[in-house]
Amino acid sequence: MQELSFFPLEKNSDAYRYNGSILSSYRYFVQSKDININKKILQEQAFSLEKINSEQNYFPEPDWIGKNKNNLVYSIKDGVPSTNEKINGLKLDIVPYNTTIDILLVDEYGNTSMIEENVKVIKNKTTFINMDKDDLNKMYKISTRQFLLIMNNREERIMADVKTVGLNKKPFPTSFQRVIEVYKSN
Repeated sequence: MQELSFFPLEKNSDAYRYNGSILSSYRYFVQSKDININKKILQEQAFSLEKINSEQNYFPEPDWIGKNKNNLVYSIKDGVPSTNEKINGLKLDIVPYNTTIDILLVDEYGNTSMIEENVKVIKNKTTFINMDKDDLNKMYKISTRQFLLIMNNREERIMADVKTVGLNKKPFPTSFQRVIEVYKSN
């Protein structure tokens, strides 16, 4: 990969819901070879805003969903966060552009595995991602804290994102990474 990610996590803190309100991760492009950002990649990145909406999210916020695509309710019992039912998948807020995301599972020790690759996010539509039952069962069996890292514009697309803004083919950079913690259910 041509990127380097940092996910700072204070292991001694209380195990309250990790909500990304503090800086959740850093991601950097690392050029290990010559790259070619062609017109096709730039065109994939380009978009314009039809109208400016002050309530519009420009980066998708993830939420856990249950079987019926309903948002889960969080609670804390004996200092341990949990949800009202088992996780079935993720919901991503509406954004005004198309993109593709990858989802990685990261535990509190830095062990990482790919959960989903090349998930399409369609502009102005809520994205629902039903997760694989085997992945969910694995997440529920592990006792350490776990997080999903959700990111788009992988590798050279990070640079294409910035270049497209510089060419005035989109109003703002759209590269993002989001973190959401995995919780057990009541």
